[in-house]
Amino acid sequence: MKTRSAFIDSNVIVRYFAGDTAAKKILGPVIYSEAESYINSIVYSEVICIAMKLIMGRKAYELKEDPDTVKNAIKKLRD
Repeated sequence: MKTRSAFIDSNVIVRYFAGDTAAKKILGPVIYSEAESYINSIVYSEVICIAMKLIMGRKAYELKEDPDTVKNAIKKLRD
């Protein structure tokens, strides 16, 4: 049997967690199946950046100018 695979882009992941039904329809079967999925480091970076902006309620350039706040937020997420 041939194994299916999929590359997952950041916008689909973000929309999935935002509750978008179309994204859930696309990503759900990939998450809950035996299919191989590929997410590269750029996609991870984009998703983390968007999540940080949403969690902290600040714009990307503000976070870039305040690395200590980002470090503290990451530490809190790990705990």
